[in-house]
Amino acid sequence: MNGFLLPQGFRSNRIPFPREAAAPVAATTIGSHLEEQQLPELVIFVCFETATFNAYCNAVGWERENELW
Repeated sequence: MNGFLLPQGFRSNRIPFPREAAAPVAATTIGSHLEEQQLPELVIFVCFETATFNAYCNAVGWERENELW
């Protein structure tokens, strides 16, 4: 797995999973972490494609699909 250690101690990896499967896992994992920890206070999912944006909207229950700002 290719990854690197960030200064804050977070590990970042790019793992090639289908976005429809990966988005719910990411959203659930991050949501669970945020319920138990104070930091980070804000998490931003950066989506470079509309299909990825839609997958994350579906994963978090946000109905605003097909709109990128």
